[in-house]
Amino acid sequence: MSSQLNKYLSISFINIKESLTYIWDIIFGKVIFIALIIFVFANLWTVVFASKGEVIPGFTLAMMVWYLVFGEAIITSIGRFVKEVGDDIKSGEIANYLTKPYNYIVYKMFVSFGKGLINFTLILIFGGLVAYLMVGGVEISLISIPFLLIVALLAMLLNLVIASVISLFAFWIEDASSLNYIYSKFTFIFGGMIVPLEVYPPLVEKIASFLPFSYSAYHPSKLALIFSFESFFKVFLVQIAWISFFIIILIFFYKYIIKKVSVNGG
Repeated sequence: MSSQLNKYLSISFINIKESLTYIWDIIFGKVIFIALIIFVFANLWTVVFASKGEVIPGFTLAMMVWYLVFGEAIITSIGRFVKEVGDDIKSGEIANYLTKPYNYIVYKMFVSFGKGLINFTLILIFGGLVAYLMVGGVEISLISIPFLLIVALLAMLLNLVIASVISLFAFWIEDASSLNYIYSKFTFIFGGMIVPLEVYPPLVEKIASFLPFSYSAYHPSKLALIFSFESFFKVFLVQIAWISFFIIILIFFYKYIIKKVSVNGG
């Protein structure tokens, strides 16, 4: 078991080094675009707060902008995972992977997670720089940083596991991008990717805060701004529960699919 895990961790490490080799491509191809989005929303929230004051109880202008930075860094970090898996399935390239001494979908997840760590770091740095220049900083205690990293990584993993389940639908519908689009919109709206869930009516807020989407965006982002150990443990445990739930689905789903795939040759 440990040798298998070491194998997959090595895959992530290799992709981290590869991403660092092409770091400027990542910065100019993705990070600057996201930093531009943060710039636009920072101006929008500045105007809204100037005209209406405190829009969401407990959130200042700076907190709203930094909330967006954290949410964007987490959600956009895994890249185009569903499309990459879909392309492997459509092209037949997956047949070559299935003959290798590793689980295909786990391999792809560790590849994406390695790249995602670099994306997350760069988006946080450049997006944070834009936020700081426009609205200033927010107070984050040093003792909370390790715990925030834990929930951020779990949020990335949750997002990745759900994306893995979605990607396998490409075996039936050829292109799972449409399902991924729907999922991204659910994350956008009910996951609190752009704005905290407090903007919704109480009943909608309560339902949305329970859904897995919110544990990959809203809860980690809010925890970064309003930290408490009670909230951390609650978010941590629910994230583990949702990740476990989707991993179980992924395992059974993947085993069912592999039985249907015939691999000829190497």
